[in-house]
Amino acid sequence: MSVSTSGTDAPLVDPGVTATPPATAPAAAGSRPARIRPVIADLACLLVVLVFAFALTAPILAGGVPVATDTLAPWVPAGSAAAGPAHNPVLADSALQFLPWQVFVRRSLAAGEWPLWDPNLFAGYPFLGSEENQLYYPVVWLLWLLPLAASFQVNIVFHVWLVGAGMYVLSRVLGASRAGSLIAGLAFAGSGQLYTQLDLIGNTDIYGWLPWVVAAGELAWRRRSWAWTAGGGLLYGVLALSGHLSWLIYSTVFLVLWFGARVIVAGAAAYGFGGRATDRMDRSAFRMQTLRVVALLAWGPAL
Repeated sequence: MSVSTSGTDAPLVDPGVTATPPATAPAAAGSRPARIRPVIADLACLLVVLVFAFALTAPILAGGVPVATDTLAPWVPAGSAAAGPAHNPVLADSALQFLPWQVFVRRSLAAGEWPLWDPNLFAGYPFLGSEENQLYYPVVWLLWLLPLAASFQVNIVFHVWLVGAGMYVLSRVLGASRAGSLIAGLAFAGSGQLYTQLDLIGNTDIYGWLPWVVAAGELAWRRRSWAWTAGGGLLYGVLALSGHLSWLIYSTVFLVLWFGARVIVAGAAAYGFGGRATDRMDRSAFRMQTLRVVALLAWGPAL
């Protein structure tokens, strides 16, 4: 099955398993303006998601930092903390956990040491043993180049945009219209599950990578591409390093169910147990597709 690309609201990929040979494509579809206009429209939608991310995190634009430092008042000498009680003591994790971790990492790097051991906790603590400190998360490596407060601010804005952009791209890959994909992206980025955890950077950071992994995996399946399989595995590896073990388990279960269903349906069709004629593939192709799924699911955690 093929999808026309002459309009400006065509999906990013063909929802079918097979692709139309280039020789049958209309000549007009190959013109440069016809190719550029859909790209510009998609970029405009991603820009809308970015504006939404800034609106959702508006206090940051006014200089706010998503760390509840007012919850530190009971833990410091009298008179050392800002006057007044904590606005919400439940938010203490951002100040008692994530902020000290980032301070410790920066001090260790400034001293020329990789922070594997934290002598400030108990009688010493294996810092590497906690995935929530994001020690090997590539995005955080870039944020270390910024001042401490700015790194928290940029981290939140970027990942809120990443959440919405990922759902927009996934929706387009699945064949949704541009308007529908934008609504899906804004809804996902504005979900209560994300908004109520913006101060917990480990939870916030991992939330946005799953749609990107699914989108890359879908492209790998539909195009039968090892390059997209590698890309999906790499994105899955970034997800695994982004800082929350529970969310990694949830994401893994979702990916196994999603692509497992793909394999089961394709296998039934390949071995003659049903399915549409257009969805059928020979058994050797099915085995290669299954191998791609296994490679994607294994490569991510292996990283």
